Amino acid sequence: MAPIRLLVGCVLALQVFTAALALERGCPTGTGNNTYANPALSLPYDGYLPAIDNETMYLHHTRHAGGAINNVNAILARYPTLRDSVTLADLVSKIGLKGFTHKYKIADNDTTALRNNAGSMINHAIFWRIMTSYNTSSPAAHLQPDLSALINATWGSPAGMLDALRSSASSLFGSGWAWVVYRSNGSLAIVNTPNQDNPLMQRFAAPATHGTPLLGVDVWEHAYYLRYRNVRASYLAQWVYLVDWAVVQRNYELAKAGSIDSLYC
Repeated sequence: MAPIRLLVGCVLALQVFTAALALERGCPTGTGNNTYANPALSLPYDGYLPAIDNETMYLHHTRHAGGAINNVNAILARYPTLRDSVTLADLVSKIGLKGFTHKYKIADNDTTALRNNAGSMINHAIFWRIMTSYNTSSPAAHLQPDLSALINATWGSPAGMLDALRSSASSLFGSGWAWVVYRSNGSLAIVNTPNQDNPLMQRFAAPATHGTPLLGVDVWEHAYYLRYRNVRASYLAQWVYLVDWAVVQRNYELAKAGSIDSLYC
């Protein structure tokens, strides 16, 4: 009986280990073979009205964000060790670093492609999660005292934080993102990153923008052009009413704990 119990024990341990690996890999996944899948939205495409129209959400989610995921899967197929052993957050954080590039023998053109497409994956996964239905979430109902006090000390109020985020996003030249980030010293800051760069990127994000994203707003024109044309400020004025403060609080707790992969799951 002892060998059977030992075998059963080994099988259970392997199952737990395998489950842990799958969890640690992070989201968005869903294909069962360590490739990535486009995460579902929490609302239907018309659930973001009146801030964002359903056609924009459909195209943004399926074509732009979905296209980046397809590109990442195609690149990682050439690097199975990288695909099978590195989480999305770790990939985004370390892409372009010499040691990381050398370890996985990543070609220069694939480094650039992963910067753009894996950056898009994590950026959009955070973006989808941070939004809820229009004007239904309030900071008073969801922020815990420590985060509320930190926001108030930094910007005067949650509304002041969103005003500062809108101002920063409006000032960004060209395409990119505006973020509220948590820094290792316990402070909060608003930063901008160009294109699909992310504040986690050690190699490509400017040091002044480094931090863990708590929320981010997409200011590529594909995020708003059908409804707002080129008037980014009008989009931002409406977008702030989609912020899910419960997720802001959740992301803050995860950032403090260093659970970066859970931010976009």
